[in-house]
Formats: sequence, C-alpha cells, structure tokens
Amino acid sequence: MMLKLSQQSQLIPLYQCIEAMVEKPRGKLIVLLSGLPGEGASTIAAGLGDLCGGVLGRSVLVMEARFDRRSQAIQQQAEPEAFHRQEIHAIGTKPARDALHSDIAQFREGYDYVLLVTPPLSVDPMGLEWAQHADGVVLVIEAERTQWKTSRRMCNEIIGTGGNLLGVVLNKRRHHLPNWLARWF
Repeated sequence: MMLKLSQQSQLIPLYQCIEAMVEKPRGKLIVLLSGLPGEGASTIAAGLGDLCGGVLGRSVLVMEARFDRRSQAIQQQAEPEAFHRQEIHAIGTKPARDALHSDIAQFREGYDYVLLVTPPLSVDPMGLEWAQHADGVVLVIEAERTQWKTSRRMCNEIIGTGGNLLGVVLNKRRHHLPNWLARWF
C-alpha cells in the first residue's frame, strides 16, 4: 500500500508522538485498536508501516490479530516493498496466547517497529490484554460514528489495564465546509 504524499503527511504527527513517548531505540511494540469493526485501525497501521518503512527507512512488521476458535497458525502474507505484514489467527486459550507472546518477543528483536492491530474491543477484549504488554497503544475511532463517552471509556480501560495510551486517531473525518469557505476560519 503506497500512500499519497498528503496522506503520509497526516501520519507524521502519529510517528512523532510514538518517537517522543516511547524511548526504546528498537523493537517498539505499538498496538492499534478500535472500539467497533471498520473504524480503520488496519488502514492506519498499514499507512504508518508504509511511512516508517518506505519513507523513513525503518524496519517495520505490521501484524493483524484475528480471533479464530479453529486455528492458531501464523500465516505469512505477501510482502509489500516497504514493510512486512503478517496475519495471526489465535485460539483464546492461555497456552496459545502465551505462544503468541513468545513469537511477538522474537519479532521485536528483528524490527524497529512491530505494529499490532487487534480485534475491535466490542468483538474481543484481546486488545486490552495486548495493551498491557505493548510499549504504546493508539486508539483509532471513526469520526461521527463513535460517541465521545464510548471513546473516553475505552481510553480509561486502556489506562486501567496498564496500557501506555499514546493518543487517539480520529479517522474518516469529513469536512463539512467547502475548502474556499474553510480558509476563512
């Protein structure tokens, strides 16, 4: 996924936030999670991976965790030019999750950034579990869809479980004013 320059420039503040708030020089595990399906956590992770890997020359692994009761295999997907991408299917049992933690620890040693997208909190609380083990957590919410009370509750849950909440990304924001009018404000 190659982003346009304007899209990449919108992700630069997120990258700067991660760099400023996570002091590890290498192996940063950043969890991206959302409250509802379709809010864009996967898109933000792919864009951030593209920015870090393609533009800034960092080694990046983007992983997407999907809760699956039938399988626990880690599958390698096609590799884009700038970063590696994997999809994880994990059983909810403790041994399977412990094995997944071990795998993530190995991946952290080989990359500057490991971006882990977890299932939405409304589907599976796995994101809160990962928030405890991550160097930082980014909450992705969809503009005009997620209520502010729900967003605040999710932030409190992340912090309450011991997660290092780096910030909230407001995704899919629409501009209701025409550009010519918005310049006046």
